[in-house]
Amino acid sequence: MKVVKNNIVFHRRKVWNLIEKVKRGRVTLLTTHSMEEADILGDKIAIMKDGYLAAVGTNLRLKNK
Repeated sequence: MKVVKNNIVFHRRKVWNLIEKVKRGRVTLLTTHSMEEADILGDKIAIMKDGYLAAVGTNLRLKNK
């Protein structure tokens, strides 16, 4: 099981690196259920609740709210 988990983490990191390269100088919309992923990849994060926009801001602003 550990080999599978390490493989998943490796590939997730490769995808994150690709997104980081591609997003430079562009507007990129990424949807995720992972706050870790949003924190790493998002310059600005929007949180939806019950289909409505609940909060928008940088990860630091949202954590301090």
